[in-house]
Amino acid sequence: LLREWYGQTNVFVTVVDWWKVGADKYAEIFSKPDDHAGEMETSVALVLYPKLVELAKASDGSKREPQFEAIRRGWAAITRPWHLLTDSTGVGDPRAAAEANTEVGATHATQGVDVEAMVEGLAARLQASPEDLQGWMVLARSREVQERYAEAATAYRRAIALATAPDQTLLRAKLQADLADTLGSQQQGDLGGPALAAIEAALALDPDQPKALALAGAAAVRQGDLALARRHWTRLQGLLEPGSDMAQRVGADLARLAEDAPPASARPAAPAPAADR
Repeated sequence: LLREWYGQTNVFVTVVDWWKVGADKYAEIFSKPDDHAGEMETSVALVLYPKLVELAKASDGSKREPQFEAIRRGWAAITRPWHLLTDSTGVGDPRAAAEANTEVGATHATQGVDVEAMVEGLAARLQASPEDLQGWMVLARSREVQERYAEAATAYRRAIALATAPDQTLLRAKLQADLADTLGSQQQGDLGGPALAAIEAALALDPDQPKALALAGAAAVRQGDLALARRHWTRLQGLLEPGSDMAQRVGADLARLAEDAPPASARPAAPAPAADR
């Protein structure tokens, strides 16, 4: 259509593909890339017509690869026979959309959606499919939103136990940091004991894990070790986007440490999602 109109009008004409808007931010918002009926499209569906979405029945979105190399590499395109490509017609894992949905709370995005039933359905399905790493991650975050911290910790531990691939080291570190945060909440803000062990495990895997650094600094303040807190938060500050809210808050806490005064909050908020890994 654009080619047909080119040169026939003085109006500048462009096409905006809604699904590609913000593509450069995709990795900051969604945990997995998808092609059809995955996390992104399902998240949109939960906002627009939530009553039609039954996430408890969602599959992992796995697909069968075409036999021809040219199609696999994207050199050639065909009309995809969905009944042969996948078992559910989805290409991409939609289950993480449950996390975003539970975090929204009682807003337009969740009107008409029985979030509790969705989460319970996921928990029941995981009993039958205990090797589902992504499912345990979603369940852990959902339980955390529900403030069911003991169950969230259990789910995080199951996810950590499954994230053993060589390319999942950073993910395992992030899950350890998330586990520490959950344990701290369960312990009314106490970051000692098992929470501290999880923090140390996260930093052993990834010394630049932002949430782990934030929590490690907070734990050090609680222990009265301001020098250690300063080291953790200085390292964290170097990872954050200059001028961001989180960078300013960490800077303010470091300024208080420089005055040998404990920060206003002994447990700063974890880094924003864009800074987390």
